[in-house]
Amino acid sequence: METVGSSSKIEGEDDSLPPHFTEKGMKCCEVHQPSTVSIDDTVAISCFSEDLQVARLDFQIIRLQKQIYVWIGCSSGKFGSLYAALTTRPNNGPTVASLRGGSADSVGSTIAARIVKKTGLSVILACNLRPGNPKIEASAEKILMEKLKMLGYI
Repeated sequence: METVGSSSKIEGEDDSLPPHFTEKGMKCCEVHQPSTVSIDDTVAISCFSEDLQVARLDFQIIRLQKQIYVWIGCSSGKFGSLYAALTTRPNNGPTVASLRGGSADSVGSTIAARIVKKTGLSVILACNLRPGNPKIEASAEKILMEKLKMLGYI
């Protein structure tokens, strides 16, 4: 990822970068306070964390012109499985492909498909959630959907 320059706008702040940014880029797994950075009219980056009773979930959302990139991490900065999802014709239903790790029936592919259904945008989702923990999986999806709605993507 390229360095975020001084032309970036941070909600509620001047030209200073949030604490999880460095001159060489972003360390999203160190996010403690939510922040959104708009690089220009077509790119916005949002990072936030949510502490659950059993784990901490970290999120990064990168909004491009016609696409959303989402990373979800659970107590780790690892990349995890990677999915691509987009709408297909004739019924505009979502199609999901596993690009790295994971399978088509995993929680990451389900979340990616639901984002596509709600936004109509193409989605790249990297998901590093602990397997076999439905509470964490459901919480991650709920938190992500609430944030996407708050950001105006849904």
